[in-house]
Amino acid sequence: MIRQLFDTCGSADSFCQLGIGLGIFAAFVAFWLGMMFLVAVMSGWRVLAEKYGLPEGERMPEGTTLKWRSAALGGRFPTNYKSCLNFTATPLGIGIAPALIFSTGHPPLFIPWADITLEEKKVLFSKRLKMTIDGTGYSFSVWGEKVSHFIRSAKQA
Repeated sequence: MIRQLFDTCGSADSFCQLGIGLGIFAAFVAFWLGMMFLVAVMSGWRVLAEKYGLPEGERMPEGTTLKWRSAALGGRFPTNYKSCLNFTATPLGIGIAPALIFSTGHPPLFIPWADITLEEKKVLFSKRLKMTIDGTGYSFSVWGEKVSHFIRSAKQA
């Protein structure tokens, strides 16, 4: 189908081919941004952002950051964020933000430790750390010993 679009331009009309190529790229970008926003709405991230989202332009508080980690956001429509979240631990709370390419519709969250309950869960042959956000009906489940230890240690500090 795409080949047929390019063939309609003729082999000598490079501006037509460039226009079709840019149109296809623009359609992909629009699709990607729309999907990321839909995931944010369906997962409940937008609901959490109403209470815990950083205001526009405000930076994540200084702390230690683990990048490209995985977690599942549990709520009405549980969603896996596999290898795309950054966790920033501070003495006041934990920041959670997706990597830039996945951030459309996902404002960074900063959740105070006082609003988080930690619980170890055993799932098949592995352990998960469940971070329940009190009073919201949402929780993040993280897997991997490094990120679990990182979060437990930061909350205890």
